Amino acid sequence: MLKLKAAICDDDTKHTQDIASKLEQYDVVHDANISYQAFDKPTELLHLYKTGERFDILFLDIEMEAINGLTLAEKIKEMDRHAIIIFISFYPSYMQASFRTHPFYYLVKPVSMENFTYVMDDVIHSINSDHRFMTILHTDTHEETINVKDIYFIEIADSKRQLLSFHFSDHIAESRGTLNDWADKLSEYGFFLCRRNTLVNLAHIHYFKNGTLVLDNGEQISLSRNKEREIKELYTKNVFRLKEL
Repeated sequence: MLKLKAAICDDDTKHTQDIASKLEQYDVVHDANISYQAFDKPTELLHLYKTGERFDILFLDIEMEAINGLTLAEKIKEMDRHAIIIFISFYPSYMQASFRTHPFYYLVKPVSMENFTYVMDDVIHSINSDHRFMTILHTDTHEETINVKDIYFIEIADSKRQLLSFHFSDHIAESRGTLNDWADKLSEYGFFLCRRNTLVNLAHIHYFKNGTLVLDNGEQISLSRNKEREIKELYTKNVFRLKEL
């Protein structure tokens, strides 16, 4: 079962507690395995993102003073395009303005348990259907089940020993195998051989700069010249329709 992390951000603690209570009720009834952190200052949530923390689901109030929810969502999406954002507001008129950040849903205060459940059912269904798992065997023989979307890139660590390094946001895992085999396994998930020894996840490319890929965690990967044009075209054509795994 997936373990999900949620963030609740509202500068009115009464509303933060209300969403937290509903999330706890939902978790108990549906055994959804969701943990959460509550924030009454959007700057604290943004700071946590800048340190590398990530959440699967974010409940963001729109009318906050320090940073409004729309601006906060835009900044978070720059760092984590996979985050599912649910806006909460007293004013339905904000709904159209929220579209630019691609929210999953928009809830109007006061939020009923019925509407909350409806939204969460859709969120969980979307997450479960869009996640793909594979198992890698570490060099110390323990297994790790990985979510394909969490792989930033795979590179050859030692070609003679057929040793690969799998790069994630928070760790690197080493496993034996060949890059070509993994390129075949991951071809349908938007991975591309950007050079002979590196397979990159297109969904994590932030931008291109002087012959390098800059990923959304800040890491840079140099491109081979004969691959640069191809990956740019592939990225431009497909990045917005790639299924967010």
